[in-house]
Formats: sequence, structure tokens, C-alpha cells
Amino acid sequence: MKMSCKEATYAISDRLDRKLGPIEWLKLRTHLFICHYCRDFAKQTQFMRVMVRAARRRRH
Repeated sequence: MKMSCKEATYAISDRLDRKLGPIEWLKLRTHLFICHYCRDFAKQTQFMRVMVRAARRRRH
């Protein structure tokens, strides 16, 4: 049930566009618990998403 960093980055990106399945979500959560690099990537990705949404709201 181990997930590589490459698989984790794909799952992090995918979860921005769709809901992950329960097994996929569990594997990602387990990986993020162990890997601080992927945790940082997830935080950065979420931050960028929030900033893009805020910028879109300001334009309208």
C-alpha cells in the first residue's frame, strides 16, 4: 500500500480537480504523514489554489 513521491504529487494535483477514492486518499494521507517534501508540496499547491481563486474574485 506504499505510495512513491511521484505518485503522491500526481494524487495531490488530481485532488484539486476531483475527489480521490477512499484507498487513494488513505495512501496519500499515509505518505504525507511520512514525507515532509510531499507535505510541503501539498501546502504550496493549496496556497496557489487559494491565491488564484482570490485573484479571480478581485477581477469580477
